Amino acid sequence: MKLNFLLWSILVLLSILSFDIKIISLFTYVVFSISIFSTLIKPKNHLIVLPFFAFLSPIAGYQSINLLFSDYYFCFLLVHIIWMLLTKKIKLFKSQEFYILSTIFSLYVLSVVIGNLIGNLTSFKPLIYPIQFALIFIITVSFANSKKWSYIVLKSWILTVFLGSLLIINSYLNGIELINFSNNLDNRVNVNDISYLFRGSFYYAGFGFSLGIVLLCLIIKQFFLTKIYKKIIIFLLTLYCFLTLFIISNKTVFVSILLALCIFVLKYYNFFSKKTKRNLLSYLLLFSLIIPISIFFIISKFENNQILYLLVSIENLSSLSARFIIYKIALLEFISNPIGLIFGMGPDFLESASSINYKTLVSGYSEGTVDSGLISYLIELGLINFSLLIYFIYRSIKISYRASLQTLVNNDTENNISLYIFVSIIFLFFALSTQMLGYTKTSWLPFQLLLLGSLNQFNFKKKYE
Repeated sequence: MKLNFLLWSILVLLSILSFDIKIISLFTYVVFSISIFSTLIKPKNHLIVLPFFAFLSPIAGYQSINLLFSDYYFCFLLVHIIWMLLTKKIKLFKSQEFYILSTIFSLYVLSVVIGNLIGNLTSFKPLIYPIQFALIFIITVSFANSKKWSYIVLKSWILTVFLGSLLIINSYLNGIELINFSNNLDNRVNVNDISYLFRGSFYYAGFGFSLGIVLLCLIIKQFFLTKIYKKIIIFLLTLYCFLTLFIISNKTVFVSILLALCIFVLKYYNFFSKKTKRNLLSYLLLFSLIIPISIFFIISKFENNQILYLLVSIENLSSLSARFIIYKIALLEFISNPIGLIFGMGPDFLESASSINYKTLVSGYSEGTVDSGLISYLIELGLINFSLLIYFIYRSIKISYRASLQTLVNNDTENNISLYIFVSIIFLFFALSTQMLGYTKTSWLPFQLLLLGSLNQFNFKKKYE
Protein backbone atom coordinates (compact mmCIF):
# COMPACT_ATOMS: atom_id res chain seq x y z
CA MET A 1 0.00 0.00 0.00
CA LYS A 2 2.83 2.39 0.85
CA LEU A 3 4.44 1.89 -2.55
CA ASN A 4 1.15 2.54 -4.37
CA PHE A 5 0.52 5.67 -2.34
CA LEU A 6 4.04 6.93 -3.05
CA LEU A 7 3.80 6.30 -6.81
CA TRP A 8 0.39 7.93 -7.15
CA SER A 9 1.52 10.84 -4.95
CA ILE A 10 4.30 11.49 -7.44
CA LEU A 11 1.76 11.42 -10.27
CA VAL A 12 -0.51 13.88 -8.50
CA LEU A 13 2.49 16.13 -7.79
CA LEU A 14 3.53 16.04 -11.46
CA SER A 15 0.00 17.05 -12.40
CA ILE A 16 -0.13 19.90 -9.90
CA LEU A 17 3.23 21.17 -11.12
CA SER A 18 1.81 21.16 -14.67
CA PHE A 19 4.30 18.72 -16.18
CA ASP A 20 3.71 17.79 -19.79
CA ILE A 21 0.91 15.24 -20.24
CA LYS A 22 3.31 12.94 -22.12
CA ILE A 23 5.59 12.73 -19.06
CA ILE A 24 2.63 12.09 -16.77
CA SER A 25 1.27 9.45 -19.13
CA LEU A 26 4.67 7.74 -19.37
CA PHE A 27 5.03 7.62 -15.60
CA THR A 28 1.48 6.27 -15.33
CA TYR A 29 2.52 3.41 -17.64
CA VAL A 30 5.29 2.65 -15.14
CA VAL A 31 2.83 2.72 -12.23
CA PHE A 32 0.41 0.58 -14.22
CA SER A 33 3.12 -2.02 -14.92
CA ILE A 34 4.22 -2.15 -11.28
CA SER A 35 0.61 -2.50 -10.15
CA ILE A 36 -0.11 -5.33 -12.58
CA PHE A 37 3.06 -7.14 -11.52
CA SER A 38 2.15 -6.80 -7.83
CA THR A 39 -1.32 -8.29 -8.41
CA LEU A 40 0.14 -11.21 -10.37
CA ILE A 41 2.50 -11.95 -7.49
CA LYS A 42 -0.19 -11.45 -4.86
CA PRO A 43 -3.80 -11.29 -6.20
CA LYS A 44 -5.02 -9.71 -2.94
CA ASN A 45 -3.24 -6.55 -4.04
CA HIS A 46 -6.17 -5.89 -6.36
CA LEU A 47 -7.91 -4.51 -3.27
CA ILE A 48 -5.11 -1.94 -2.90
CA VAL A 49 -4.67 -1.10 -6.58
CA LEU A 50 -8.37 -0.67 -7.44
CA PRO A 51 -9.08 2.62 -5.58
CA PHE A 52 -6.04 4.44 -6.98
CA PHE A 53 -6.90 3.54 -10.57
CA ALA A 54 -10.58 4.33 -10.03
CA PHE A 55 -10.10 7.92 -8.88
CA LEU A 56 -6.65 9.02 -9.99
CA SER A 57 -5.90 7.47 -13.39
CA PRO A 58 -7.72 10.29 -15.26
CA ILE A 59 -4.87 12.69 -14.45
CA ALA A 60 -2.89 10.92 -17.19
CA GLY A 61 -5.57 11.87 -19.70
CA TYR A 62 -7.35 9.68 -22.21
CA GLN A 63 -5.27 7.11 -24.01
CA SER A 64 -6.08 5.35 -27.30
CA ILE A 65 -9.77 5.07 -28.27
CA ASN A 66 -10.71 7.38 -25.38
CA LEU A 67 -9.81 4.89 -22.65
CA LEU A 68 -8.39 5.71 -19.24
CA PHE A 69 -5.81 3.63 -17.41
CA SER A 70 -8.61 2.46 -15.12
CA ASP A 71 -10.27 0.92 -18.20
CA TYR A 72 -7.03 -0.90 -19.07
CA TYR A 73 -6.80 -2.12 -15.50
CA PHE A 74 -10.34 -3.52 -15.59
CA CYS A 75 -9.62 -5.39 -18.80
CA PHE A 76 -6.65 -6.98 -17.05
CA LEU A 77 -8.74 -7.66 -13.93
CA LEU A 78 -11.36 -9.45 -16.03
CA VAL A 79 -8.75 -11.71 -17.65
CA HIS A 80 -6.99 -12.31 -14.32
CA ILE A 81 -10.19 -13.30 -12.52
CA ILE A 82 -11.23 -15.66 -15.33
CA TRP A 83 -7.80 -17.29 -15.16
CA MET A 84 -7.98 -17.62 -11.35
CA LEU A 85 -11.46 -19.15 -11.58
CA LEU A 86 -10.38 -21.63 -14.24
CA THR A 87 -7.29 -22.64 -12.25
CA LYS A 88 -9.40 -22.79 -9.05
CA LYS A 89 -7.20 -20.27 -7.24
CA ILE A 90 -10.45 -18.60 -6.25
CA LYS A 91 -14.02 -19.83 -6.32
CA LEU A 92 -17.45 -18.30 -6.18
CA PHE A 93 -19.13 -18.78 -2.83
CA LYS A 94 -22.84 -19.49 -3.00
CA SER A 95 -23.76 -17.18 -0.15
CA GLN A 96 -27.00 -15.27 0.26
CA GLU A 97 -25.20 -12.16 -0.98
CA PHE A 98 -24.22 -14.05 -4.13
CA TYR A 99 -27.82 -14.96 -4.94
CA ILE A 100 -29.19 -11.51 -4.10
CA LEU A 101 -26.63 -9.73 -6.27
CA SER A 102 -26.94 -12.29 -9.07
CA THR A 103 -30.67 -11.59 -9.18
CA ILE A 104 -30.10 -7.82 -9.09
CA PHE A 105 -27.54 -8.03 -11.92
CA SER A 106 -29.83 -10.30 -14.00
CA LEU A 107 -32.79 -7.95 -13.63
CA TYR A 108 -30.47 -5.04 -14.41
CA VAL A 109 -29.50 -6.70 -17.73
CA LEU A 110 -33.17 -7.39 -18.47
CA SER A 111 -33.95 -3.72 -17.80
CA VAL A 112 -31.25 -2.67 -20.29
CA VAL A 113 -32.64 -4.99 -22.96
CA ILE A 114 -36.25 -3.89 -22.43
CA GLY A 115 -35.19 -0.26 -22.28
CA ASN A 116 -33.56 -0.53 -25.71
CA LEU A 117 -36.49 -2.45 -27.19
CA ILE A 118 -39.12 0.10 -26.14
CA GLY A 119 -36.93 3.10 -26.94
CA ASN A 120 -36.09 4.36 -23.43
CA LEU A 121 -32.39 3.68 -24.06
CA THR A 122 -30.34 4.13 -27.21
CA SER A 123 -27.37 1.83 -26.49
CA PHE A 124 -26.27 -1.25 -24.55
CA LYS A 125 -23.38 0.61 -22.89
CA PRO A 126 -24.95 0.24 -19.39
CA LEU A 127 -24.20 -3.50 -19.64
CA ILE A 128 -20.58 -2.67 -18.82
CA TYR A 129 -21.50 -1.61 -15.27
CA PRO A 130 -22.72 -4.98 -13.90
CA ILE A 131 -19.55 -6.61 -15.25
CA GLN A 132 -17.46 -4.13 -13.26
CA PHE A 133 -19.56 -4.69 -10.14
CA ALA A 134 -19.27 -8.47 -10.58
CA LEU A 135 -15.47 -8.21 -10.71
CA ILE A 136 -15.42 -6.03 -7.59
CA PHE A 137 -17.72 -8.51 -5.85
CA ILE A 138 -15.41 -11.43 -6.65
CA ILE A 139 -12.19 -9.77 -5.46
CA THR A 140 -13.86 -8.37 -2.33
CA VAL A 141 -15.46 -11.66 -1.28
CA SER A 142 -12.38 -13.69 -2.20
CA PHE A 143 -9.66 -11.50 -0.70
CA ALA A 144 -11.19 -9.20 1.96
CA ASN A 145 -11.75 -12.24 4.16
CA SER A 146 -10.31 -10.92 7.38
CA LYS A 147 -10.40 -7.77 9.49
CA LYS A 148 -6.89 -6.94 8.33
CA TRP A 149 -7.83 -6.88 4.66
CA SER A 150 -11.12 -5.11 5.33
CA TYR A 151 -9.07 -2.35 6.92
CA ILE A 152 -6.72 -2.37 3.95
CA VAL A 153 -9.66 -1.85 1.58
CA LEU A 154 -10.88 1.12 3.60
CA LYS A 155 -7.39 2.60 4.05
CA SER A 156 -6.67 2.36 0.31
CA TRP A 157 -9.79 4.36 -0.48
CA ILE A 158 -8.96 6.88 2.26
CA LEU A 159 -5.46 7.46 0.84
CA THR A 160 -6.94 7.83 -2.63
CA VAL A 161 -9.42 10.45 -1.39
CA PHE A 162 -6.55 12.34 0.26
CA LEU A 163 -4.80 12.63 -3.11
CA GLY A 164 -8.04 13.47 -4.90
CA SER A 165 -8.67 16.22 -2.34
CA LEU A 166 -5.26 17.66 -3.11
CA LEU A 167 -6.26 17.91 -6.78
CA ILE A 168 -9.50 19.66 -5.81
CA ILE A 169 -7.80 22.21 -3.53
CA ASN A 170 -5.21 22.92 -6.20
CA SER A 171 -7.92 23.33 -8.83
CA TYR A 172 -9.78 25.77 -6.61
CA LEU A 173 -6.70 27.89 -5.97
CA ASN A 174 -5.73 27.97 -9.64
CA GLY A 175 -9.14 27.95 -11.32
CA ILE A 176 -8.63 24.56 -12.99
CA GLU A 177 -11.66 22.68 -14.31
CA LEU A 178 -11.11 19.03 -13.40
CA ILE A 179 -13.98 17.71 -15.51
CA ASN A 180 -12.01 17.59 -18.75
CA PHE A 181 -8.96 15.50 -17.93
CA SER A 182 -7.89 15.31 -21.58
CA ASN A 183 -6.74 18.94 -21.41
CA ASN A 184 -3.98 18.03 -18.95
CA LEU A 185 -5.83 19.93 -16.20
CA ASP A 186 -4.78 23.14 -17.92
CA ASN A 187 -8.23 24.52 -18.78
CA ARG A 188 -7.99 27.38 -16.29
CA VAL A 189 -10.27 30.28 -15.48
CA ASN A 190 -9.51 33.42 -13.53
CA VAL A 191 -11.32 32.91 -10.23
CA ASN A 192 -11.05 36.63 -9.46
CA ASP A 193 -13.07 37.52 -12.57
CA ILE A 194 -16.01 35.12 -12.25
CA SER A 195 -19.22 36.08 -10.47
CA TYR A 196 -20.31 32.61 -9.37
CA LEU A 197 -19.12 29.89 -7.00
CA PHE A 198 -16.21 28.07 -8.61
CA ARG A 199 -16.16 24.39 -7.66
CA GLY A 200 -13.14 22.22 -8.32
CA SER A 201 -15.44 19.44 -9.43
CA PHE A 202 -13.89 15.99 -9.46
CA TYR A 203 -16.05 13.25 -10.94
CA TYR A 204 -18.93 15.70 -10.62
CA ALA A 205 -20.84 15.21 -7.34
CA GLY A 206 -19.87 11.55 -6.89
CA PHE A 207 -16.56 12.31 -5.20
CA GLY A 208 -18.50 13.82 -2.30
CA PHE A 209 -19.77 10.38 -1.28
CA SER A 210 -16.26 9.02 -0.83
CA LEU A 211 -15.12 12.24 0.83
CA GLY A 212 -18.02 12.05 3.28
CA ILE A 213 -17.16 8.44 4.17
CA VAL A 214 -13.53 9.38 4.82
CA LEU A 215 -14.55 12.32 7.00
CA LEU A 216 -16.84 10.11 9.07
CA CYS A 217 -14.09 7.53 9.57
CA LEU A 218 -11.61 10.23 10.64
CA ILE A 219 -14.05 11.82 13.09
CA ILE A 220 -14.99 8.50 14.69
CA LYS A 221 -11.35 7.39 14.80
CA GLN A 222 -10.56 10.54 16.77
CA PHE A 223 -12.88 9.45 19.60
CA PHE A 224 -11.00 6.22 20.33
CA LEU A 225 -7.39 7.36 20.04
CA THR A 226 -5.33 7.62 23.20
CA LYS A 227 -2.00 9.03 21.98
CA ILE A 228 -1.87 12.82 21.58
CA TYR A 229 0.28 12.85 18.44
CA LYS A 230 -2.17 10.53 16.68
CA LYS A 231 -5.07 12.77 17.67
CA ILE A 232 -3.26 15.79 16.23
CA ILE A 233 -2.54 13.99 12.95
CA ILE A 234 -6.14 12.79 12.57
CA PHE A 235 -7.47 16.26 13.43
CA LEU A 236 -5.28 17.91 10.77
CA LEU A 237 -6.39 15.33 8.19
CA THR A 238 -10.01 15.96 9.17
CA LEU A 239 -9.51 19.70 8.72
CA TYR A 240 -7.92 19.04 5.32
CA CYS A 241 -10.89 16.94 4.17
CA PHE A 242 -13.40 19.47 5.51
CA LEU A 243 -11.63 22.16 3.51
CA THR A 244 -12.16 20.05 0.40
CA LEU A 245 -15.81 19.56 1.27
CA PHE A 246 -16.32 23.30 1.71
CA ILE A 247 -14.68 23.90 -1.65
CA ILE A 248 -16.98 21.51 -3.52
CA SER A 249 -19.88 22.94 -1.45
CA ASN A 250 -21.95 19.76 -1.28
CA LYS A 251 -24.74 20.47 1.21
CA THR A 252 -26.12 16.94 0.99
CA VAL A 253 -22.82 15.50 2.23
CA PHE A 254 -22.69 18.05 5.09
CA VAL A 255 -26.17 17.15 6.33
CA SER A 256 -25.66 13.41 5.82
CA ILE A 257 -22.47 13.48 7.91
CA LEU A 258 -24.32 15.22 10.75
CA LEU A 259 -27.21 12.73 10.58
CA ALA A 260 -24.84 9.76 10.50
CA LEU A 261 -22.98 11.12 13.54
CA CYS A 262 -26.30 11.47 15.37
CA ILE A 263 -27.11 7.82 14.62
CA PHE A 264 -23.60 6.88 15.77
CA VAL A 265 -24.07 8.63 19.12
CA LEU A 266 -27.59 7.25 19.68
CA LYS A 267 -26.65 3.66 18.82
CA TYR A 268 -23.30 3.36 20.58
CA TYR A 269 -23.26 5.88 23.42
CA ASN A 270 -24.29 3.38 26.11
CA PHE A 271 -21.55 0.96 25.06
CA PHE A 272 -18.71 3.44 25.55
CA SER A 273 -16.60 3.82 28.65
CA LYS A 274 -16.84 7.01 30.71
CA LYS A 275 -13.60 8.27 29.22
CA THR A 276 -14.82 7.66 25.68
CA LYS A 277 -18.09 9.41 26.45
CA ARG A 278 -16.21 12.47 27.67
CA ASN A 279 -14.02 12.39 24.56
CA LEU A 280 -17.09 12.02 22.37
CA LEU A 281 -18.88 15.08 23.72
CA SER A 282 -15.74 17.22 23.84
CA TYR A 283 -14.72 16.33 20.29
CA LEU A 284 -18.20 16.92 18.91
CA LEU A 285 -18.06 20.40 20.44
CA LEU A 286 -14.53 20.85 19.12
CA PHE A 287 -15.44 19.87 15.57
CA SER A 288 -18.60 21.97 15.54
CA LEU A 289 -16.65 25.11 16.50
CA ILE A 290 -13.04 24.86 15.38
CA ILE A 291 -13.56 23.18 11.99
CA PRO A 292 -15.96 25.80 10.51
CA ILE A 293 -13.94 28.69 11.94
CA SER A 294 -10.70 27.26 10.56
CA ILE A 295 -12.21 26.60 7.14
CA PHE A 296 -13.66 30.08 6.77
CA PHE A 297 -10.40 31.61 7.99
CA ILE A 298 -8.40 29.69 5.37
CA ILE A 299 -10.79 30.43 2.51
CA SER A 300 -11.07 34.09 3.48
CA LYS A 301 -7.35 34.42 2.79
CA PHE A 302 -7.99 33.73 -0.88
CA GLU A 303 -7.95 37.01 -2.78
CA ASN A 304 -11.33 36.69 -4.46
CA ASN A 305 -15.04 36.82 -3.68
CA GLN A 306 -15.47 33.04 -3.57
CA ILE A 307 -16.04 33.02 0.21
CA LEU A 308 -19.15 35.20 -0.33
CA TYR A 309 -20.47 32.94 -3.09
CA LEU A 310 -19.80 29.94 -0.86
CA LEU A 311 -21.85 31.40 2.00
CA VAL A 312 -24.72 32.22 -0.38
CA SER A 313 -24.62 28.66 -1.74
CA ILE A 314 -24.79 27.17 1.76
CA GLU A 315 -27.71 29.42 2.76
CA ASN A 316 -29.65 28.92 -0.48
CA LEU A 317 -32.34 26.21 -0.23
CA SER A 318 -33.89 26.83 -3.66
CA SER A 319 -32.11 23.81 -5.11
CA LEU A 320 -33.87 21.55 -2.58
CA SER A 321 -37.28 22.93 -3.55
CA ALA A 322 -36.48 22.37 -7.22
CA ARG A 323 -35.40 18.80 -6.53
CA PHE A 324 -38.68 17.90 -4.83
CA ILE A 325 -40.66 19.28 -7.75
CA ILE A 326 -38.56 17.14 -10.10
CA TYR A 327 -39.12 14.08 -7.91
CA LYS A 328 -42.88 14.55 -8.19
CA ILE A 329 -42.80 14.97 -11.98
CA ALA A 330 -40.54 11.96 -12.48
CA LEU A 331 -42.44 9.64 -10.13
CA LEU A 332 -45.81 10.50 -11.70
CA GLU A 333 -44.40 9.72 -15.14
CA PHE A 334 -42.85 6.52 -13.79
CA ILE A 335 -46.09 5.29 -12.21
CA SER A 336 -48.01 5.86 -15.46
CA ASN A 337 -45.69 3.43 -17.32
CA PRO A 338 -46.66 -0.22 -16.49
CA ILE A 339 -43.55 -1.79 -18.05
CA GLY A 340 -41.26 0.75 -16.48
CA LEU A 341 -42.97 0.32 -13.12
CA ILE A 342 -42.08 -3.39 -13.03
CA PHE A 343 -38.80 -3.64 -14.97
CA GLY A 344 -37.61 -0.03 -14.79
CA MET A 345 -37.05 2.58 -17.48
CA GLY A 346 -33.48 1.36 -17.95
CA PRO A 347 -30.11 2.25 -16.37
CA ASP A 348 -28.88 5.72 -17.38
CA PHE A 349 -32.38 6.52 -18.66
CA LEU A 350 -32.50 9.76 -16.67
CA GLU A 351 -29.24 10.87 -18.25
CA SER A 352 -30.05 9.97 -21.84
CA ALA A 353 -33.81 10.33 -22.21
CA SER A 354 -35.02 13.22 -24.31
CA SER A 355 -38.72 12.39 -24.35
CA ILE A 356 -39.25 13.42 -20.72
CA ASN A 357 -38.10 16.85 -19.61
CA TYR A 358 -37.29 16.66 -15.92
CA LYS A 359 -36.52 20.34 -15.48
CA THR A 360 -37.86 23.07 -13.29
CA LEU A 361 -37.02 26.60 -12.22
CA VAL A 362 -37.49 27.66 -8.61
CA SER A 363 -36.35 31.08 -7.36
CA GLY A 364 -33.97 31.33 -10.28
CA TYR A 365 -32.45 27.90 -9.63
CA SER A 366 -32.57 25.38 -12.48
CA GLU A 367 -32.58 21.64 -11.78
CA GLY A 368 -32.30 19.32 -14.76
CA THR A 369 -32.26 15.77 -13.41
CA VAL A 370 -33.63 13.54 -10.67
CA ASP A 371 -30.87 14.33 -8.19
CA SER A 372 -31.64 11.48 -5.80
CA GLY A 373 -29.89 8.14 -5.91
CA LEU A 374 -32.80 6.27 -4.32
CA ILE A 375 -35.50 7.74 -6.57
CA SER A 376 -33.35 7.40 -9.71
CA TYR A 377 -32.66 3.72 -8.90
CA LEU A 378 -36.39 3.16 -8.43
CA ILE A 379 -37.20 4.72 -11.80
CA GLU A 380 -34.35 3.12 -13.73
CA LEU A 381 -34.42 -0.36 -12.15
CA GLY A 382 -38.13 -0.83 -11.42
CA LEU A 383 -39.99 -1.91 -8.29
CA ILE A 384 -38.74 -5.50 -8.16
CA ASN A 385 -35.04 -4.78 -8.54
CA PHE A 386 -35.22 -1.67 -6.36
CA SER A 387 -36.81 -3.72 -3.56
CA LEU A 388 -33.95 -6.23 -3.77
CA LEU A 389 -31.41 -3.41 -3.65
CA ILE A 390 -33.05 -1.92 -0.53
CA TYR A 391 -33.07 -5.37 1.08
CA PHE A 392 -29.36 -5.77 0.33
CA ILE A 393 -28.63 -2.38 1.92
CA TYR A 394 -30.80 -3.24 4.93
CA ARG A 395 -29.05 -6.58 5.35
CA SER A 396 -25.65 -4.90 5.22
CA ILE A 397 -26.69 -2.34 7.85
CA LYS A 398 -28.14 -5.02 10.12
CA ILE A 399 -25.15 -7.38 10.00
CA SER A 400 -22.49 -4.69 10.31
CA TYR A 401 -24.32 -3.16 13.29
CA ARG A 402 -24.53 -6.50 15.11
CA ALA A 403 -20.87 -7.20 14.39
CA SER A 404 -19.88 -3.77 15.69
CA LEU A 405 -21.77 -4.33 18.93
CA GLN A 406 -20.00 -7.65 19.44
CA THR A 407 -16.65 -5.92 19.02
CA LEU A 408 -17.61 -3.24 21.54
CA VAL A 409 -18.62 -5.92 24.04
CA ASN A 410 -15.11 -7.34 23.61
CA ASN A 411 -13.69 -3.85 24.40
CA ASP A 412 -12.02 -3.55 21.00
CA THR A 413 -13.18 -0.04 20.12
CA GLU A 414 -10.14 1.18 18.19
CA ASN A 415 -10.15 -1.70 15.68
CA ASN A 416 -13.89 -1.94 15.11
CA ILE A 417 -14.06 -2.06 11.31
CA SER A 418 -17.75 -3.04 11.44
CA LEU A 419 -18.55 0.21 13.27
CA TYR A 420 -16.94 2.31 10.53
CA ILE A 421 -18.77 0.31 7.86
CA PHE A 422 -22.14 0.63 9.62
CA VAL A 423 -21.89 4.40 10.07
CA SER A 424 -20.62 4.82 6.49
CA ILE A 425 -23.59 2.90 5.08
CA ILE A 426 -25.97 5.02 7.17
CA PHE A 427 -24.30 8.10 5.69
CA LEU A 428 -24.72 6.67 2.19
CA PHE A 429 -28.41 6.05 2.72
CA PHE A 430 -28.99 9.64 3.86
CA ALA A 431 -26.83 11.07 1.04
CA LEU A 432 -28.61 9.01 -1.62
CA SER A 433 -31.92 10.61 -0.65
CA THR A 434 -31.05 13.95 -2.29
CA GLN A 435 -27.85 13.23 -4.23
CA MET A 436 -27.40 11.17 -7.38
CA LEU A 437 -24.77 8.42 -7.48
CA GLY A 438 -24.28 6.74 -10.86
CA TYR A 439 -23.08 3.24 -11.65
CA THR A 440 -19.53 4.28 -12.55
CA LYS A 441 -16.27 4.57 -10.59
CA THR A 442 -17.64 6.78 -7.82
CA SER A 443 -19.98 3.96 -6.74
CA TRP A 444 -17.25 1.34 -6.26
CA LEU A 445 -16.38 2.35 -2.67
CA PRO A 446 -20.05 2.37 -1.55
CA PHE A 447 -20.53 -1.03 -3.20
CA GLN A 448 -17.48 -2.50 -1.45
CA LEU A 449 -18.69 -1.13 1.89
CA LEU A 450 -22.08 -2.78 1.38
CA LEU A 451 -20.31 -6.05 0.63
CA LEU A 452 -18.05 -5.80 3.67
CA GLY A 453 -21.05 -4.92 5.81
CA SER A 454 -23.13 -7.87 4.67
CA LEU A 455 -20.28 -10.35 5.02
CA ASN A 456 -20.16 -10.71 8.81
CA GLN A 457 -16.56 -10.10 9.85
CA PHE A 458 -16.71 -12.53 12.75
CA ASN A 459 -18.14 -15.50 10.88
CA PHE A 460 -16.58 -14.76 7.51
CA LYS A 461 -13.56 -17.03 7.79
CA LYS A 462 -15.57 -19.90 9.16
CA LYS A 463 -18.17 -19.64 6.43
CA TYR A 464 -16.07 -18.93 3.36
CA GLU A 465 -12.53 -20.21 3.82
